[in-house]
Amino acid sequence: MNTTFAPFAVDLYKPSHADMYHEKSEMIFSNMTPRSSKYFKGNSLLDIKGVTVVGVERAVVFVKELWDTFFQMDKQDAIKKYSKTMKRVVGQPVNADRLADLWDLGHLPITILSQKEGVMSPIGVAVYTIHNTDPKFFWLTNYLETLLSAETWKCLTIASIAREYYNIGKYYAKHTCDNDFHLPYQFHDFSMRGMSCLEDAAKNGIGHLVYFEGSDNLPAIQTVEDYYDAEVGASVPATEHSVATSNITESVERKLKNQIGQGHGMSLDDARYYAELEFIKKYVTKIVTTGIRSYVLDSYDFWRMISSGLYALKDVISGLDGKLVVRPDSGTSPEEVICGAVVKNLNIVFNYEAYQDNECEGFDELYDLFYFENEDEFHDSGDYKDYIFKDKTGKVYKIHFEYEWDVDDHMPYAISIIEPHELTAEEKGAVQVLWETFGGTTNTKGYKVLADCIGLIYGDSITIERAEEIFKRLQDKGFASSNVVLGIGSYTYNFMTRDTLGFAVKATGTVIDGKPIKVSKDPKTDPGKKSANGFLKVVNKSGYGLMQVDNLESIERVFDKDNTLKPLMVNGKIVRKTNFNEIRETAKSY
Repeated sequence: MNTTFAPFAVDLYKPSHADMYHEKSEMIFSNMTPRSSKYFKGNSLLDIKGVTVVGVERAVVFVKELWDTFFQMDKQDAIKKYSKTMKRVVGQPVNADRLADLWDLGHLPITILSQKEGVMSPIGVAVYTIHNTDPKFFWLTNYLETLLSAETWKCLTIASIAREYYNIGKYYAKHTCDNDFHLPYQFHDFSMRGMSCLEDAAKNGIGHLVYFEGSDNLPAIQTVEDYYDAEVGASVPATEHSVATSNITESVERKLKNQIGQGHGMSLDDARYYAELEFIKKYVTKIVTTGIRSYVLDSYDFWRMISSGLYALKDVISGLDGKLVVRPDSGTSPEEVICGAVVKNLNIVFNYEAYQDNECEGFDELYDLFYFENEDEFHDSGDYKDYIFKDKTGKVYKIHFEYEWDVDDHMPYAISIIEPHELTAEEKGAVQVLWETFGGTTNTKGYKVLADCIGLIYGDSITIERAEEIFKRLQDKGFASSNVVLGIGSYTYNFMTRDTLGFAVKATGTVIDGKPIKVSKDPKTDPGKKSANGFLKVVNKSGYGLMQVDNLESIERVFDKDNTLKPLMVNGKIVRKTNFNEIRETAKSY
């Protein structure tokens, strides 16, 4: 339960503002708008067009609940708490009469209009507006700015990022899969441990759930149930490294002790390998005996386990009631772990014997392509990159570099060497290795789909750019995108700020002494922070979508029937509640 004292849920400079407004102020009208996407890193398939609206309803309910705790306090205790702290932190007494009057009123005299949850609100278009309904409490509109901003911007941003992942998955499902049935589970929320606290995870993880079922963020799943009357989210039984390493190490110690007792030894690597084989078999046949189960496979030697180890367990895994999903989470390049090294396809037949005699006509093409591809980089660093290529016949060769000493210049120089090459498991990539062991089917679009008994999930450092690269590489290798599930962690869902989409709450209208006045912010130092002017609404214009209309003369115009910003809170009462499944349906229609 949140124990924050509601009047303190503000930036510290806010309480003094009531005395700074014009003495005849009666109303302040403000709006929350995403002003810019310049810091948003989207995918190359679809430029960011707007913000997925979700979490505003939860936030407004939360604001009401928080202030209800204030109204339920003893009045004198509440005012004393406020006055004592404000005098200490501001250094002078702060007028508490207005807060006492609000306690007497007993509710928030506030009306909030917001976009329908699930819609995509364009950049530069208001997501919600807020204004006071009692002239006495004009100061309350922007007093609530800090709280409302803090409770909404991150969820809105996460949902918009999740939409980018969803669009990537949808694009590659369309091009490499027979259907998109896997899409709700293709991206899994692993971000909770990297959030700043449980409340952070709970309130903002719902942004991911707009587009996906897969999530290990249980507080977010519970939040959707509590605030949006829907049961969403799903996960599977899965090991972690502590489970794997403790079982493996216990077995290793027994094995090594027995080997020593018998007068001969086993290497530590071999002992771990055989111990892990035993535990995997136990895990899939005795611990989790049905359905989908996930196993973290990189505690020690991932490539040995995924190739030799799973091959040794092929009959066990193929006969499972359900599916084993293996998880590699180590490696500086997830795209290479999943897809392997880039093997260049050259439209030539490479004659290796002729090349050895320097008579190969295709060598000049190879030399130009590989040796000079990163010429500037080579000249700067003195380092040369190995390349793997496949000729028209399917034969694989590797170009690597050996250094010799130049006696005249007294420095080493590189010689390119081309030799026949057999791809290692690491160069093939995890999906290819699983295919070679378990096989599968080829779908109607000509892409390979792994057997139903086996799958792959990678949940570390999966950015939007990497997700797109992984699917592109799989496509190039002839694999459907449905072969992998990707976990989204806190790097993506926590590495953001309010500026990622430029969210800001700004006052654009006021009423002073009965006269409506349009106000705006237009800083010459940053034109991107220019605000709307006056009272505003958002209309759905045929052929254009949602468009903001400002410069309205009065607050009454905000309630025009064509305003897509609809009442959410009216004079402190919640008047709207949307089911989360309806939000999902709306969001996926864009």
